[in-house]
Amino acid sequence: MECRGEVLSSFFNTRHKREETERYESFLKNGKKLLEEFITKWNGQCSMPIHNFSAEEQIRSTNNFDCQHWIDEDAYYKLYRGSFGERLILVKQYKWYDNATPDPSTMAYVVCDIVITSQMSSQKIVMKLIGCCLEFQYPIMV
Repeated sequence: MECRGEVLSSFFNTRHKREETERYESFLKNGKKLLEEFITKWNGQCSMPIHNFSAEEQIRSTNNFDCQHWIDEDAYYKLYRGSFGERLILVKQYKWYDNATPDPSTMAYVVCDIVITSQMSSQKIVMKLIGCCLEFQYPIMV
């Protein structure tokens, strides 16, 4: 019985390390693309900071993207409601298919959407972008 426990423990540790590595690689890749787009669109004059949320924070705030938190769906994304403590938030998760390579045109759309939304956040007529999570295959907007 002890041997089975060790095998299961080893399996979950390996799986956790692989997920952690994939999230780190996504963070670097998505962060690079987002930074390049910010510099291009803002001409290097970006003064609006965006908070970077971790994947664990996003999963916790939406209860692992539970259908009970689902609000709306489009061809490109799903909207979820969530919360950080007492603060209610909307989470925009772009769709992707497991084990598929991210589509460059979709990635460009997602990055451009984040940059444009951050530019519009200073206006009173739109909701404010408070941050994003770069640890998933496509960034998530909060």
